Amino acid sequence: MKQNDNKPKVKKISFSKLITFILLTSAIVLGYNLYSQSKVTAVDPDATVAPVILPSSQKTVLDTPNENSSEEEKREYENLVRAQAEESSFLDLTDCLAVPKVLKIKNNSPIKIKNSSDKEHAIVLTEKQEHSIATGKEISITFEFFNGPGVYAYGCDRSPRPVGIFLVE
Repeated sequence: MKQNDNKPKVKKISFSKLITFILLTSAIVLGYNLYSQSKVTAVDPDATVAPVILPSSQKTVLDTPNENSSEEEKREYENLVRAQAEESSFLDLTDCLAVPKVLKIKNNSPIKIKNSSDKEHAIVLTEKQEHSIATGKEISITFEFFNGPGVYAYGCDRSPRPVGIFLVE
């Protein structure tokens, strides 16, 4: 008498077919997930981005007004700059952080700038007024403020936003 006749027959799958099935299923799931993520709406590179307008209580001195700012916003900004300005002829840059943030200077007067970082940095007022400062070095610069007295933002290493402000008198 055979004892195995009552047991259901199980089809054996080879190990290589099982691995192939798992890899194929994983590839399909991964492909679907990548496809789903690519459906995110693309941003039109030619679209105009509206500026974020912060309430005056949240604005910092580095949030410079743009050409669409009202005269009142420009006056508020100038008052903020004047309130934070420190009169000096010395500026310290450490990892592109300026101390003081707002430097009050006389027009056509030299400014000493020290790079306290462990790498070279460049202070940038305009495309034609960019000065590299070696690690641990100090340089003296006389910027040309073509519009005379006023508020001038400057960057460091071509930063997208200002790192400091010159209040020129």
